[in-house]
This record gives sequence, C-alpha cells and structure tokens, in this order.
Amino acid sequence: MLALSGVAAESMVRDVDWTMTDIGKRIERGLFLTALLRATLGTARSRAAEQLIVESVLVACESSVIYLRRNLGAVSVAAVADLVLVEAENPRSLVYQLERLRANLKALPGRRARRGRSGWSKSSAPGCAAWTRPTWRTSTPRESARS
Repeated sequence: MLALSGVAAESMVRDVDWTMTDIGKRIERGLFLTALLRATLGTARSRAAEQLIVESVLVACESSVIYLRRNLGAVSVAAVADLVLVEAENPRSLVYQLERLRANLKALPGRRARRGRSGWSKSSAPGCAAWTRPTWRTSTPRESARS
C-alpha cells in the first residue's frame, strides 16, 4: 500500500482525480485514527499496560520518532493524544487530516467547472477560461442512419 501511495504521490497529475484520491486518503486516516484512539486510549489501564499500548499507538500512527524527539522519558497518554490529535505539523494527526481535507474540498471545481466525462468542457477559444456545457440533443432514426 505504501508503494502504491508513493507512486501516486510522485507521478499523478494534481488534478481533480488526484484531489479525490487525497480526499479518500485523508478520510481513511481520520477514521482509522479515531477508531484506534477510541479502542486504545479511552480506557484506564495499569501503568505497564498503558505504557505498552501508548507505544503501540505511536508506532501505528507513525509518530514515535517525533514523539521521542519532543518528549524525553516516559510515554504519557495526554502527550500522545495531543500529538496525534491536535498537532498541526504532524502529518499523521487528526487536525492535519482535517485541514488537508478542508483544503482539498475547497480546491474541487464547482458545478460549472466539471470536465469532459461529466459533460462539462473548457471553452476552446484562446484565453477564454469560461466553462461551458455542451448541448445534447437526441437524433431521430433517420439522422442516425445518415451518419
């Protein structure tokens, strides 16, 4: 999965398709993170169990290196929750996912900016950035036979 993600990140054109792929990735990460934290950090446990679980959460969130760099010593549930929930600079945090999701949704074209497959196309006139919708009409059997 990481290899596929890397190929997409390095070779896909940053168009609507890429934006939709990134939206899906951000939603999946956010859902995974909230489910993981609900299942692991939401219950009080013994100190030894808590230490092991919190370290596992850091590994699962790919945040152990940044956590250890910032917090020397014992692992704290509050510090881990802060790092993986609200740390805006951590690309694995929930806030980061939500911010990227917001930016991607904002970058999506509006109703008038859809492309070819959905019936919208950019005007071919030089320098014209207006989007126009093609006119569709049904042909009669006689017209179809002529073409």
